[in-house]
Amino acid sequence: MKVIFLDIDGVLVTPESIYKSKKHYLETGEMISSIDEDKLDIIKEIIEKTNAKIVLSSLYKLEFIKDEQGNPHPITDKTKLMESLFNKHSLKIFDLTPNDYYRNRSKEILMYLRNNSIDNFVIIDDEGVSLSEVFPDNFIKINTPYDYQEHSEEDIGLKPKHIKEAIRILTRNK
Repeated sequence: MKVIFLDIDGVLVTPESIYKSKKHYLETGEMISSIDEDKLDIIKEIIEKTNAKIVLSSLYKLEFIKDEQGNPHPITDKTKLMESLFNKHSLKIFDLTPNDYYRNRSKEILMYLRNNSIDNFVIIDDEGVSLSEVFPDNFIKINTPYDYQEHSEEDIGLKPKHIKEAIRILTRNK
């Protein structure tokens, strides 16, 4: 099985998408997800070309519960909106990484890899230091406006340029 360990904030949610969702709410009174739908199309293309499954590594996973079969289900309005948007794009959250007491994402991914049969994986995240050290060949660093270096608005969040790299990582021989 191929897996995309997916973060949400900074990857699918950017300052621009937050602004759009708040503006929509102020204009209509309707809450919508802060996820940028264009970024879901990028994830969908990666999945279509690799047959990978989404494993949520984001803190959003704390707002899900698993049923008897181990399938994750959202329990908050925010994650219900998120799941609805994923469904709209024919995407499904397959699983969640386990919780490390200290919320160390590298340890959580290592625990998941130890407990599951994974052929290949890519980590798409905006947290860089520990993930790039532990998983240098499987990590795609997503730029945020809070990075130490300056990035233009056009270079923030998941971008089409990341598709080729994710596919390369997921389809290479170990």
